Amino acid sequence: MFPAQLNTIVPEGGYSPKQVFNIDKMGLYWKKMLMRTYISHDEKTAPGFKASKDSLTLLLGGNAEGNYKLKPLLVYHSQNPRAVRGYIKSRLPVIWKSNRKAGMTHNIFHGWFVDHAVSEFKAYCQKENLAFKILLLLNNAGVYKLDYKALWPSIKFLFFYPTPDCCCSQWTRV
Repeated sequence: MFPAQLNTIVPEGGYSPKQVFNIDKMGLYWKKMLMRTYISHDEKTAPGFKASKDSLTLLLGGNAEGNYKLKPLLVYHSQNPRAVRGYIKSRLPVIWKSNRKAGMTHNIFHGWFVDHAVSEFKAYCQKENLAFKILLLLNNAGVYKLDYKALWPSIKFLFFYPTPDCCCSQWTRV
C-alpha cells in the first residue's frame, strides 16, 4: 500500500530520489550485560552487583538515492562525559546533546531540525543543483509532532504509523 502512495506523491510533488529523506531514532544500550555470558550465576547475583543499562539515543537520516547521510544526532545523559573531555564537541562526527534520560525530546528535535537539518538540506540541494524542496519521511513518534509547515513550506512531512489490524505500516500525508 505504501509503495503505491509514494509512487503518486513523488511525481506529483516533482521530487527526485535525492530529495526524499528518511529520519528515524534508535536507542542503543551500549553497556548492557548480555543475556548469555560466561560468568557464574553467583557473580551475577553477588551483593553490590548492578547490571549497567547505560544507553544513548541516535537520530539517523539519509536520502533515497543513498548518496547523502545527515550528520547523526547523539543524545546522552551527560553533557560532558569523561570519554570526550578535552574534545571540541563541534568537531565530533555527531551532534552532541544531553538529556537526563538520554532520550529524544521535542526541544532537542526542534533544535536539531532548525539549527542543523534545514541547513544541511539547503547545502545538499545547492551542491546537487536541485530546487530546495524536501520530502521527509518520519515515523509517528510524538517528538516529531511540531508545526514546521509555516516555517519551511518547501519541506513536506510524511508520517507513517502502524495499524492494529495490519502488520504493515499505513502512511498519511501531512
